[in-house]
Amino acid sequence: VLAAGGGLLAWRAGLFADATAANSIAVLPFANLSGDAAQDYFSEGLAEEVRTTLSSSAQLAVAAQTSSSEKQFAELDPRAIAAKLDVAFLLDGSVRRDADQLRIAARLIDGTSGVEKWAQSFDRTAADALAVQSEIATLVADALAAKLAGSGDRNAPRVGGTRDPRAFDAYARGRALYRLAADEASDRAALAAFDEAIARDPAYAAAHAERARALTVIANNYAKGDQLKSLYARAVDAAQQAVRLAPTLAEGHGALGFALFNGRLDARAAAAPYQQSFTLGFGNADILAAFANFAARTGRFADARAAIARAQRLDPLNPSVFRNAGVIEYVARDYHAAAAPLGAALSLNPKVSGVHAILGDIALLGGDAAGARARYAREPNRLTQLRGLAIADARLGQAEAAQAGLQQMIAKYGDNSLYQQAQVRAQWGEGDAALTALEAALAAGDSGLVQLRNDPLLDPVRSAPRFTALQQRLGFL
Repeated sequence: VLAAGGGLLAWRAGLFADATAANSIAVLPFANLSGDAAQDYFSEGLAEEVRTTLSSSAQLAVAAQTSSSEKQFAELDPRAIAAKLDVAFLLDGSVRRDADQLRIAARLIDGTSGVEKWAQSFDRTAADALAVQSEIATLVADALAAKLAGSGDRNAPRVGGTRDPRAFDAYARGRALYRLAADEASDRAALAAFDEAIARDPAYAAAHAERARALTVIANNYAKGDQLKSLYARAVDAAQQAVRLAPTLAEGHGALGFALFNGRLDARAAAAPYQQSFTLGFGNADILAAFANFAARTGRFADARAAIARAQRLDPLNPSVFRNAGVIEYVARDYHAAAAPLGAALSLNPKVSGVHAILGDIALLGGDAAGARARYAREPNRLTQLRGLAIADARLGQAEAAQAGLQQMIAKYGDNSLYQQAQVRAQWGEGDAALTALEAALAAGDSGLVQLRNDPLLDPVRSAPRFTALQQRLGFL
């Protein structure tokens, strides 16, 4: 499906890291001085716009939002923050929003000395908020002797952005809700906010891209019956619109790849947009991590490792990035190498989902069924936990408990668990039943199938002609 290019990507990652060490920067969350905590999303959204604009420069290494937003930083001085994020400079600021008036203050700090490189405040109307973020980004780039793409017009919106402050406000609200990843209500509220942003500015490509991601996540996690394919179709349409409106917006191509792979279950179609997102978004940790995951799922392990290493450099405090690094090694069958990043993910967030399950799978495949069961019992994702317990209990000779676990999983999750049912059946030695479950998962559009090409738990049925046919239909072969 995909051409190999690991050597080139690894070389590019190394060259980029060497060239930008002195021009590395973290944009810290802008403090909300408005006296209303409900306005936090706006100050955080402005900081994210500055961060996104800066990351478009190939001469800057910009720490990602997750790491830059660590709560613990409130207790640290600038030099300690810079050391934890491994950056040379920090940008922090504040926003005071009062009716239609804004005061935005920003300062650039040398991370080695803790000394301000410059500081400036901007008094504007709310309508000028987006022009200010572009101006701040350009001033930072100038101070670090970097040239931003398209930085000639300081009032121009970022690629895929908007000039409409109300559209931006809705977009920022949507981003804050989407990042919560709390529940169906917050995900649907995020979608509604993106819809509002697009209603105010139909050409807002970044909002179309985020709308596509929200639709895909809602389909993956909450859709039932006929809703699934309709939501995925809307997600693909939204991502394609983002690409049409802003062909150089990395997030648009990434959203299209995400929707095609997880929604349409078409690895072949998703390859080009994922590759384009990587090319355009080499300074964006989220884009890099998503590309790395896709590359690993499609067997491009060298490319996956190079991309996730770069994401770890930009987002060193994000447990999801380290979890992805562990997943890459797990599906590459290097179980020993998977342990360190998975352990790092747990140290950053002991409640991160998926990690205990992978560690359980590694123990299971290594012959330690009791150790695997202990790991599965600690997995916070209930569907994944039930899948693991059903497999481990069978290995431990607890057939009745294993059957009860499988039936509980089916009763609770129904067709959304078809892929996990196949994993259980394969590990139980029920090959035909496993393959039937996989075929049913394909008919239902189960996004779990993105794991199929190199899922170790499906190795017992991997040589079956029906399994090969499934790989072909999914675009893996």
